[in-house]
Amino acid sequence: MSFHSVDGLFFLGCRQARDGGLQVVYDENGGHRMIFDLGAPAGQSDRVTPALRAALRERNVIAGLYREMAARKITIEPAS
Repeated sequence: MSFHSVDGLFFLGCRQARDGGLQVVYDENGGHRMIFDLGAPAGQSDRVTPALRAALRERNVIAGLYREMAARKITIEPAS
């Protein structure tokens, strides 16, 4: 699943990592990309979808992403 902000400047997508966990890909129009590891198994993407959509409505998408994951008790950290 992947989503763009209303203005089209930000992208958040969810993918399965090689270890079977979930990752979130963040990309902004200027080419800045970040990958985050989530503490949720791939089968729980239904909990992640509303968090991605809500984060894209925030002025600071990354801060919103952290807040939304915390509200759902899903750990998030930058991928190594």
